[in-house]
Amino acid sequence: ADLGGVTTRLDQVGNSDGALSNRNLLINSEFRVNQRGVTSITANSGEPKFLADRWIAYCSAVSWSASIQEVTLPDGTVANSLKTVATSAATNAFFHPYQKVETYGKDYLQGKKVVLSAWVRTNVAGQFIRICDSVNCHLLGTTIPADGQWHKVSAVHTMPTSMNTGASNNIQFQPLFNTVSLATNDYCEVALPQMELGDTSTDFEHTSYSDELHKCRRYFYNLQSAGVYTRLGVGENISASIAQCFIDYPIEMRVKPSLVTSGIPSVYALYHSSSIAACTSIALDAYTTTHTGVIAAGVSGTPLLDGGASQLMANNNSSTFLAFDAEL
Repeated sequence: ADLGGVTTRLDQVGNSDGALSNRNLLINSEFRVNQRGVTSITANSGEPKFLADRWIAYCSAVSWSASIQEVTLPDGTVANSLKTVATSAATNAFFHPYQKVETYGKDYLQGKKVVLSAWVRTNVAGQFIRICDSVNCHLLGTTIPADGQWHKVSAVHTMPTSMNTGASNNIQFQPLFNTVSLATNDYCEVALPQMELGDTSTDFEHTSYSDELHKCRRYFYNLQSAGVYTRLGVGENISASIAQCFIDYPIEMRVKPSLVTSGIPSVYALYHSSSIAACTSIALDAYTTTHTGVIAAGVSGTPLLDGGASQLMANNNSSTFLAFDAEL
């Protein structure tokens, strides 16, 4: 926008109450959107895992668990937190909760200051806020207290003038990081993380669930069954045992996505002439960043009428899903 000769961007402005300002460069910082439905997880060393949308946890050198839970912060705010716990011990280990922030289209960050903030609690000494700015990684600010109490921490970082802003590049925001010795039951916990332009941390920007869901679906879209033969897509039969159905994504995805399913392809069925037949495989076909064809093959039972209409549906259960993954 041009305001009397002063050029600004809507995604760079805001006020202290956070109303519709898009100050926070992070997505889903309240950990409310959870299309994968994962609220707790266990993993081995070096296995990154998604919990709430856009947020990844993993640990190096130790096995670990992570969970999303509701907490009350010292200022009285009720929020969700992401907690990671070491379930084994090792030296030269680290916690690594993080979000990858897409840099494509963010050339305006070149050489600018950003301030990183979060509520954090941990029992592990020597931890710092960390950013990987698409060029190098940096430990920032002062050491996070290891007293097991909540602390509001923040740090300022000047972005490089040579940021990588290609379609596959990203900034990593890590609210807590450092290589240390970890013992079983050591933990870190994070709530209300924020990254914004400037050198002063402002109040956390609360946004609507629908806005955050819309942003998340650029990276991951889950078409979840609600049970009782939920319709997932419509299309046509292209042979006696193969149908091609069509699905539009609710928002253009970052890149052409990969397909993730419930792992039980036989629960998908085709509807034709009042009959239901299981299929044995599901695959994307002629897919783009806005829509896809879904090939359902190996249909058994009553032969499909070539050229006839069909529906892709969940076979009377609520655990079936088709998910489209375009994560960084």
